[in-house]
Amino acid sequence: MDKNSYSPTNPLYKLFYGEKTDWYTQDEKGYKTWDENKTTHFWETLRQEKMAKNDYDFSEFVFPEFIHVKATFWLTTEKREFPEAVNFRQASFSGEAYFSEASFSGKANFRYASFSGEAYFMNVYFSGEASFVSSSFSGEAYFSEASFSGEVDFRYASFSDKAGFVSSSFSGEVDFRYASFSGEAYFSEASFSGEANFWDASFSGKANFWDASFSGNGNFNDASFFGKANFRSASFFGGTSFWDVSFSGEVDFMDASFSGEADFSYASFSGGAYFSGASFSGEAYFSNASFSGNTYFTRTSFKGKLFFTAIYCVAEGFLHFYDTDFSEEHISSFKNLHLFTPTKPHTPRIRFEQVMCTEKMVFLNVAFDHIQFVDCELTHIKIGNCTFPKEDTNNRLLLSNECITETSLKDYKKSDEEDAARQTERLKEIEQQLAEQQDILKQQPSVTQKELDALQTKLEAVIKATKEIPEEKGEQALKLAHYKMMEVTYRQLKTNRIINKDWATAGDAYRSEMVMRRKAIWYKFIENPWRKCWLLINLLIVRIHGTFSGYQQSLSKPLLWLLVVWLGFALGYYFGYYEAMHNYTHPFQTSMKESFFAAFPLSGSLEVPKLKVAMSLERILSVILITFFVLATRARLKQ
Repeated sequence: MDKNSYSPTNPLYKLFYGEKTDWYTQDEKGYKTWDENKTTHFWETLRQEKMAKNDYDFSEFVFPEFIHVKATFWLTTEKREFPEAVNFRQASFSGEAYFSEASFSGKANFRYASFSGEAYFMNVYFSGEASFVSSSFSGEAYFSEASFSGEVDFRYASFSDKAGFVSSSFSGEVDFRYASFSGEAYFSEASFSGEANFWDASFSGKANFWDASFSGNGNFNDASFFGKANFRSASFFGGTSFWDVSFSGEVDFMDASFSGEADFSYASFSGGAYFSGASFSGEAYFSNASFSGNTYFTRTSFKGKLFFTAIYCVAEGFLHFYDTDFSEEHISSFKNLHLFTPTKPHTPRIRFEQVMCTEKMVFLNVAFDHIQFVDCELTHIKIGNCTFPKEDTNNRLLLSNECITETSLKDYKKSDEEDAARQTERLKEIEQQLAEQQDILKQQPSVTQKELDALQTKLEAVIKATKEIPEEKGEQALKLAHYKMMEVTYRQLKTNRIINKDWATAGDAYRSEMVMRRKAIWYKFIENPWRKCWLLINLLIVRIHGTFSGYQQSLSKPLLWLLVVWLGFALGYYFGYYEAMHNYTHPFQTSMKESFFAAFPLSGSLEVPKLKVAMSLERILSVILITFFVLATRARLKQ
C-alpha cells in the first residue's frame, strides 16, 4: 500500500506520512532528542501494518530516528532482511537512519529519498538493483563493506557530509553520474567488478580511492575534484577514462596500475600530480592535458603506446620523468607541446632524468627551450621539426639545464644524499641478514668453526663492498659532475643528429660538447692543481681548437686567423729582420710576398735564408688553419 491507499483521516496516514517536527527537541548545537514513546509506537505499528503483511512499500514515509538497541523494521531476534523488493521512494529520514547488516533480496528503491541525519548502510547486502537516484544525504553516509550484487544507481545523489564506501563491493554496473560529494568521499579498497561510471561527478572535499579495484571500465569523464584526489595503489583492469577531468587540488596515482587503456586527454592538473611507481600496460593518452603544478612520473612504467600531444604547461606547470621506463616496442610521442615561458629563468617545463630514451620516443614540432635532459640516453630518439635554444655569440646549442643555478646545486646535493641514505640502509639490511644467518649456524650443534669463519669472511667482504658510501661533494665537485654530464648529453645529441643526417644541429651540438669538455677539464684541474698539471695541456689544446676553428664548425674563424698570421708575420719580417728586408728595393712589399708564400704552401717556396725558421713556423700554423677551414667546409657541405 502506498500513500494514496490511506485516507488523510486515517491515523496511520498521519503516523507514517506526517511531519515529525514535534517528536523531538533540538538544542543549540542542533542535536535532536526524540520522544521515545512516539518513536517506539511508530516502529511497532510499522511492523504490524507493513512488515507482518509483507508490504514493503515505504514510499513518501517520514521516518523518525532509528533506535539502535531496540526494534525498528525487525525485532532484535529477527533476521534483518527485506525478502522482496522494497520501495523507499521519496522517503524522508528525519533522524539517524540505520540499515547496517541488513539484507535486500529484491530491488531496493531509494530514489529521491532524503536523509537528514547520519545514514548507516555498513555491511548491507543488496542482491538486486539498488537505486539512490537524486537521493540526498545531509549527514554522514556510511556504506563501508556493503555488497552490491546488482546494478547500483547513485545518479544525481548529493552527499553534504562525509560519504564512506570503504571496502564496498560492486559486482554489477555502478553509476555515480552527476553525483555531488560536498564532504570527504572514501572509496578506498572498494571493488568494482562491472563498469564504474563517475561521469560529471563533483568532489568538493577529499576523494579517496586508495587501493580501489576496477575490473571493468572506469569512467570519470568531466568529473571535478576540488580537493585532494587519492588513487594510490588503485588497480584499473579495464579501460580507464579521465577525459576532461578537473583536478583542482593534489592528485595521487602513485603505484596505481592501468592494465587497459588510460585516457587523461583534456584533463586539467592544477595542483601537484603524482604518478610515481604507476604502471601503464596499455595505451596512455595525455593529449591536450593542462598542467599548472608539479607532476612527477618517478619510476613510472609505460609498456604500451604513450601520447603527450598538444599538452599545456602553464603557471608553475612542470613534468618530471625520473628513471621512467618507456616502451621499447611501442611509440612514446611528445608532439606539439605548448610550454609557456616560466617566470623563473633556467626553469624547465619538462625534465627527463636518468631515463633510457628508446628509439620509439618521438619528439615532433617541439621547442626544446624549456626541456631538460639529465643523465639520459639520447642517441636513438626520433626528433622531427624541432628547434633547440642557441647561444647567440657562438652559435651553439644551449640547453636550459646547462647553466648551474642554486636550485640545480641543491638537486645534486639532494640526489647524493638520497644515494648515500639508500646505500646505508642497504648495508644495515645485509649486516642484519648475515648476522641472523651466523646466529642460526651457531645454534646448530653440527656446525664447524670453519663454516663460521667462512660466513664471517663473507660478511666482511659484503660490508667492505657496500660501505663505499659517497662522501658529500663540494661545490666544485658538483660543477665538475654537472659539466661532465652535459658533455655526454651534447655528445649523444650530436650522434643522434648525425644518424638522422641533421648536420647543422649536429655541428651546433658538437660545439657545445667541446665547451662542456673545456669547463670539465678546468674544474678537474682546480680540484688539485699541483697533481694534475698535465690537464693544462689538454685544456690548452681544447682552447686552441675552439679559438682558431670554432671546433671545426666555423668557416670565418680559420680564414680570419690565417689573415692575421699572414699580416702578423709580414710585419714581423719587416721590423724584426730589418737589414735582410732592406736589401730589397721594396722591403715592405717583399715582406708581404714572402709571408704570403709561407702562409699558402702552394703559392711559392721559402727562399729567404734568414727567414727560414720563422717562415717554417708560419707555414705550420697556416697548414693547421687551412686544415681547420677544409674540415669546416666539409661539415658545412654536409649541412
